[in-house]
Amino acid sequence: MKPSIQACFNKAATSYDANSDVQQSMGKKLISMLQTFITDDQSVIDLGCGTGMVTKNLFETVKFSRIVGIDLADELLKMAHKRLANPSIEFHQANFANLPLANESIDHVFSNMALHWSHDFNLTLQEIFRIQKQQGIFAMSLPLQGTLAELAQYGCRYNDFWSKGFVDHTLQKNGYEILHDEMLTCVVKYKNMLTALRLMKKTGTNFITRNTQQVVLSKSQLTAMRDDASLTYVIYLVIAKKTNEVIS
Repeated sequence: MKPSIQACFNKAATSYDANSDVQQSMGKKLISMLQTFITDDQSVIDLGCGTGMVTKNLFETVKFSRIVGIDLADELLKMAHKRLANPSIEFHQANFANLPLANESIDHVFSNMALHWSHDFNLTLQEIFRIQKQQGIFAMSLPLQGTLAELAQYGCRYNDFWSKGFVDHTLQKNGYEILHDEMLTCVVKYKNMLTALRLMKKTGTNFITRNTQQVVLSKSQLTAMRDDASLTYVIYLVIAKKTNEVIS
């Protein structure tokens, strides 16, 4: 049986921070982008806050009156609670499509390298739209098609990553105007592919095969997994604004 996303992230709770350089780097970049579009003393929700490392950067960089951290993995949230004990910060275990917040109760939405785990991106955006105040800013980063493409030669994949066109269209049809976006490509080098896979599992990564049958690697593939390796991340960072216009 394939482990759940929650179980994979819970298992990686104590190893996540030390092996998430790409996620942390994108988080800092996204916070820098967000600062340009907001003012102090407003509220923000961090969707997919994990262990709270990037949430801590949010707290220290922008003067928010209220920060709400959301994650599905309870073990990650325990780490976040320990890292950020402050009366203006609260954490909740919840699914992205069922947030424990009232309608139009949050000014801004922040999500770093998390929403690609949504079971239904459209439903997730509808829920974000519901809880966010009018004219609020939505800052998001997520990997796109082309990410971890190197894994294909070994018969496995990390996730079904979306295209930029799909993300943009889904944002716009759910009432968001794109104000600014950037595409970044990061290449991370490893001693070999076996090391890369082990380190990625320490961040909660769940690998699945392209079909239901077990993948049998050839001798040449097994040998190649012991050679120098690299993995590519194609990251989309976007700043959008909630409007009244929902495109059907």
